[in-house]
Amino acid sequence: MESYNFAVLANVLIAPGDPTLHQRMLLNAYRSVSPGGRVLCIVPAWESAMYVNMRCDEEKYEGPYTVGTGGAKPTRTEGADLLKGILRRSGVRTKHYLEPEFRHLAAKVGLEVEACERVEYNWRSELGLSSDCQVPPRLRDSPLPWDWLFLLQRPGCQEKNKEEGKQRQGSNPALATSDSETRLPTLFQPKAPPSRGADASQELSNKPSDSQKSLFTLIHGSSSVSQCDL
Repeated sequence: MESYNFAVLANVLIAPGDPTLHQRMLLNAYRSVSPGGRVLCIVPAWESAMYVNMRCDEEKYEGPYTVGTGGAKPTRTEGADLLKGILRRSGVRTKHYLEPEFRHLAAKVGLEVEACERVEYNWRSELGLSSDCQVPPRLRDSPLPWDWLFLLQRPGCQEKNKEEGKQRQGSNPALATSDSETRLPTLFQPKAPPSRGADASQELSNKPSDSQKSLFTLIHGSSSVSQCDL
């Protein structure tokens, strides 16, 4: 699959149905961007829908979100929809999201939330009216209705390589680095040549033991250390 640096999902994750549907759709977006790429998502806000209903009830105005008919109690289907964040907006069943709900959904597919903002729009658009003059006077103030805008990012290779390097360093202290230079354990540091007149026992002590040779072979992957200047 070809990878891109940026993808946009504007009012795409709004269809009601299988709860895993939106996760699969977001996962496809994750796979379509390269490591370090971003996904911009705009989704209906559940908090905004509740706020709009509250304001419309206060003004005795029929809002865009309807539950039941003529003031009747919600049906069993409507009640189940509410628990899933599904509301009828202008008669169309639409999935709405709580902010933490969408953050959780993004994390499940491996996307990190880089930013979350409100996309506000006027009351005329929210109520489906043709003119601002038709909006009840007390519904023209702020805060305005809004959708959620999420900027998501797929983790990049740089962070992954850095984390893998830390894991390797922690598992093998002999590979620890300092000032960007790899250092061998102290027992493999070059030894100073014996002083003039030193006896044979002193020269013998400068030769590596069998255990030192084995550890040196393990680190360097060599089958022999006989030719190494220790």
